[in-house]
Amino acid sequence: MKRIIFLYLILYVFRISYCMDTTSTKYFPLKEGNFWVYNYSRYNPNLNFRVRDSVGIPMTFDGHVYFPYHYYRWWYWHTDYLRVDSITGNIVEYNTSGCGWLNNEELVDSLRARLNDSSKSYHCGTPFVRCNDTSFGTYFSQTLPTKQFFLDLYEELDRKQYAKTMGMVSRSSVGMSGEYFTLVGCRIDGVVYGDTSLITSIKPIAASIPANFSLSQNYPNPFNPTTKIKFDIQLSPLSERSTTRLVEGVGGFITLRIFDLLGREVATLVNEQLQPGTYEVEFDGTNFPSGVYFFKLITDSFTESRRMVLIK
Repeated sequence: MKRIIFLYLILYVFRISYCMDTTSTKYFPLKEGNFWVYNYSRYNPNLNFRVRDSVGIPMTFDGHVYFPYHYYRWWYWHTDYLRVDSITGNIVEYNTSGCGWLNNEELVDSLRARLNDSSKSYHCGTPFVRCNDTSFGTYFSQTLPTKQFFLDLYEELDRKQYAKTMGMVSRSSVGMSGEYFTLVGCRIDGVVYGDTSLITSIKPIAASIPANFSLSQNYPNPFNPTTKIKFDIQLSPLSERSTTRLVEGVGGFITLRIFDLLGREVATLVNEQLQPGTYEVEFDGTNFPSGVYFFKLITDSFTESRRMVLIK
């Protein structure tokens, strides 16, 4: 009898520890202000630059707290509203047309998964996301447990690798064009690891708060090889396209991108939440061919583009 009770207690503790899996959530530290900088490469066409994924101000939908996650994929910047379930260890995305077995959500990855475990993907059925590697990796002088997830999606083979306490450290999508992300730096809970710089650095140049959003012409123009771009961010009571939370004094999430004549994005200068003010960014065209380029400022409520010419 004592042996049966003892076995029952072991199974009960195991069940509780399996269900209340708080350790797995550390593989994706989803917290406002955290960001990751990746070397981004693509082979059709041949592109190579840096991008920054970042976490914005949390908001509440259907009783759950979600974080806006801004990221670059397949030529465009996207925003998903994500949360990591502390009970299941699942990364889920808020989506009102989501999977039938979830309430307005889609499954992204199951961080609790063990080797060879599989789960229904965010496509709400087949194919399945499979955990195909659980090992260790060294990132910024730290040896950390890792988990890799594999998705065979029609003509695309997608792999994502997470490191405990560090987040996603690599991603590859092998298909018609191919995309590769390799972590070079990040800021987690206020601590900076590696190299978090992008192509340029952004700096505020005025203390006053502008009355409107604006994008100035770059100077000099034409230029070789560097030029400066100035823009204004106005005061706005709303942030992150949210009508559920008012945030006084926040300018919003800002992106400033460079495009070539064919409309292909070739560089990202700004991709982050900025306070109201006037900013200046320097663009270095050393690694770009001569030609006409366009730079575009995008906010939740304002978009403007201008043309510049690089002459070598």
